[in-house]
Amino acid sequence: MGLHHRTTFGFRAAEWISRHAMAVVLGALAVTAALAVPMLALPPDSAASQSPAGEVIEAQDLVNERLASAVYGAGFIVESNDGNLLERAPLLELYRNSEALRADPALAPTLFSYFDAQSGADVTGLYTFADEVNTRLAAAGLGGLEEATEDQVTAAIAAILEETGPLGWGMAEATAFDPNTGLWTAPAVIFGVLADNEALGGGGQEITLGTEDTTKEEFARDVQTVLRGDESSIGVWGVAIDVNLTVGEQAEAAGPFIGFTILAVLVVTGIVLKSYWAVAVAGGALAALMIWLKGLSNLI
Repeated sequence: MGLHHRTTFGFRAAEWISRHAMAVVLGALAVTAALAVPMLALPPDSAASQSPAGEVIEAQDLVNERLASAVYGAGFIVESNDGNLLERAPLLELYRNSEALRADPALAPTLFSYFDAQSGADVTGLYTFADEVNTRLAAAGLGGLEEATEDQVTAAIAAILEETGPLGWGMAEATAFDPNTGLWTAPAVIFGVLADNEALGGGGQEITLGTEDTTKEEFARDVQTVLRGDESSIGVWGVAIDVNLTVGEQAEAAGPFIGFTILAVLVVTGIVLKSYWAVAVAGGALAALMIWLKGLSNLI
């Protein structure tokens, strides 16, 4: 009985639409035309956000406003192309790229200067394990990473890690010491680059999807470019440094693929039904669907 009732209802609905086809089509066109107005004239004035209204978010905003940090930090992972970062070539490249960042005319003025208690040195922006190795070699009269031999670099690495251990330098969990060879190996190291928060626009440290201010993300990307250099021995990767920039780029990249998908639907429709009218109706329906979705979205 239930199936018969549903079949009868569907049949009656189809029959009614068939009898009033012109009215249904005109009604759909009228609604589509009406929704085209908010689609074109009422663009949203804000983007979707991960921070909706609520007590928790309001408290977070209050903390950001009253206790804004003076420092903005961006995290980076550097890995060796051959699997071991604790060798002269990758450490020298990381050191040179770090020096290039500290000397960059556009980025250097934004870097945060501080005293690093672990190394006992005045730091501008960042202080990596490569900096520490270079400092030890220079203090020993060996000319730093630029002039030291592979054996001298290996000895400096062993002396530093014997004192501090690998964890304090952000080395990967896979970092290991081989007692047979006396060599340390580490595939990657994580470190931070610190900048003047106010110089980058101030505000909190959280990553908010949907924000329109991408100053910090652009800064972090520029830092990543300098730290990468020519990537002959190392690779450098930012850790969630450009969420909004990436979302925008992916949206732009997805546009042509969406267009090709719609075109493929129309081509398949034409091939299967062998009718220009079928293609025209399917194309018009897809266009109307886009207008309905965007128009209703803008209204809401």
